[in-house]
Amino acid sequence: MSGNLIQILPDNVANQIAAGEVVQRPASMVKELMENAVDAGARAVSVVVRGGGKTLVQVIDDGCGMAAADAVVCFARHATSKIRRSGDLFALQTFGFRGEALASIASVAEVELRTRRAEDEVGTLVAIAGGTDADARTESVSCPQGTQITVRNLFFNTPARRKFLKADTTETKQVIAEFQRVALCHPDLAFTLVADDKTLFNLAPGGLRQRIAAVMGRKTGDKLLDIEVDTPIVKIGGYIGLPATARKSGSEQFFFVNGRYFRSAYLQKAVIGGYNKLLPFGYIPSYFIYIDVDPARIDVNIHPQKTEIKFEDEQALWQMLSSAVARSLGKHNVVPMLDFENPVPGLEIPVYGGAGSPARAKEMPAPPPVSVRDDYNPFRSYDRQEWDSPAPSVAAGFGGRAKAFDDPEQAPFTEMIPPSLTIPDFANPAPSGPVSLLPGEETYSDYESAADSGSVPEPAQTALPFAGPGTAGVPAGTPRSLAFGGGKYIVTTTADGAVIIDRARAACRVAYEEFLRRLENDLPAAGQRELFPQTVELSPADHFLLMEHAPELAAMGFDLRDMGGSTVVVYALPVEMGERTTPAQAVEELLAQIREEGASLRDNHRERLAAALARSCSAALSAGGAAAITPVEADALVRRLFACDEPDYTPDGRPVMTVVSAVEAEKRLKK
Repeated sequence: MSGNLIQILPDNVANQIAAGEVVQRPASMVKELMENAVDAGARAVSVVVRGGGKTLVQVIDDGCGMAAADAVVCFARHATSKIRRSGDLFALQTFGFRGEALASIASVAEVELRTRRAEDEVGTLVAIAGGTDADARTESVSCPQGTQITVRNLFFNTPARRKFLKADTTETKQVIAEFQRVALCHPDLAFTLVADDKTLFNLAPGGLRQRIAAVMGRKTGDKLLDIEVDTPIVKIGGYIGLPATARKSGSEQFFFVNGRYFRSAYLQKAVIGGYNKLLPFGYIPSYFIYIDVDPARIDVNIHPQKTEIKFEDEQALWQMLSSAVARSLGKHNVVPMLDFENPVPGLEIPVYGGAGSPARAKEMPAPPPVSVRDDYNPFRSYDRQEWDSPAPSVAAGFGGRAKAFDDPEQAPFTEMIPPSLTIPDFANPAPSGPVSLLPGEETYSDYESAADSGSVPEPAQTALPFAGPGTAGVPAGTPRSLAFGGGKYIVTTTADGAVIIDRARAACRVAYEEFLRRLENDLPAAGQRELFPQTVELSPADHFLLMEHAPELAAMGFDLRDMGGSTVVVYALPVEMGERTTPAQAVEELLAQIREEGASLRDNHRERLAAALARSCSAALSAGGAAAITPVEADALVRRLFACDEPDYTPDGRPVMTVVSAVEAEKRLKK
């Protein structure tokens, strides 16, 4: 057995191991290279990716550039221009500082760097393919001022790591997310992102609100409220969204400290707490919050990706942030308040002092004259003269009809109601024979009066929908349904007892299985065509996300056409969306559901997409916007639900129905 068990790793192996922390995916390279470009003083940064960044990542800036010697040394491990001593770690004002990014990237990809300073006549080209700075090839080239770094074939020499990269579209979404974070940090700089030869972002320098609108979409930018806190300890600024724009998915939540993006579940609770119950449970508001603090009071190097920050006094920051959000909502009158000290001028409300106060009684206006007609029948018609003197025909009772008018226009309220729906008058039986309507119209000869049958007629009643087996006129086992609770619930009967069904969840289950059947069988779906196709403007990220699933959405009934830029035109929607949903609402709800699925959407792609679309179809019902539903429509929904493979649960596992058995009913009735 050899005595030397511990060995020093070669530099190329050590760099590949370190790359696991710095370069997890192409988006990690984009983040590191963009931050280096900002640190170099660039005024414009361009990013080009192909194949989700696995094939090509190119970052071009017009910064200060590097000399020939620095262009080679920058690929060495721990090479940095920002730290000279350990104390500099607690006064950092820049982004990249550890000197591992370029060394790690060069060890797992083919890298080419072109750079030139303003005072140099020619630039420098450095090329490395999976090696170290010792393996670099250098030469002089002609290039513009600044730096251009091109990375090709990521993980070409480590296939075990390359196979764990996701699909090109998924990796592109991650690149977009990192690009947005850096672009929101620096609204005064110009940024461009080109993915697979398509320009997704072309951001010009401007104000913070304009940058948010350009990155996240105009709809988000128009619904923001500013917040501001300035104390000796910390300075907080930025924008928060209106409560109506809150979503379940966290796609528009950004924290920045000293120009650096970070995540903090603790501070997010402070933002939500500032809304003070204005948000539904589980919803997260949009926020873009910028924190300026002394670098000595934070530690930015506690996470390999530098996305977590440790503050010296988080509790004080939590309280200031929560109060700043609440004050902003109150300042913009988002929270309704009553001001009893400053009433509206000129508004006087009379107060009745009671019968014992003659002065007060004189101030009260006289009540209007009211006449009551005791013999009014809502199921017959009157002309103007009959209102003053009732006609003898009023007492006709059961089967009585409005008298025939010479001029039908004089009876604008005439209604032709079948006798089966009128209220019987047992004191005055209806005359025999058909009853005439207006002149020239047909008679109700199919109805028989009580006088013809020789018996007292029974009052007309509506049959209850609870019909058990063997009920006359109802086949055994046929469910009869009725909606209640404002249309939110449906009750029906089965052999096991009364079944209470959540209408929204039932519609979600039915739509899910229908969409899944279309996808699995490649069945073309004819959507509900829009009379006037509507244009919907999206943010670049949402537009890319929507077009990623365009083929599957077309099979489900969507007809979406890309009009260039970030605009789509909606020509048709799935029938399951309903008539009350506008194309803009349908697209917005669909995107919200797809974002909520997040990374899990790539697993069981068809099932996840069908579930997301089914939830978007039933979103209006789930949010309390259920409209009235007739027993026939309720019965049809119940039949479709019972025909599903899994009618008891929604696609995400929530119960659809509950059964109240006869035994449980007896217990509740204490029999």
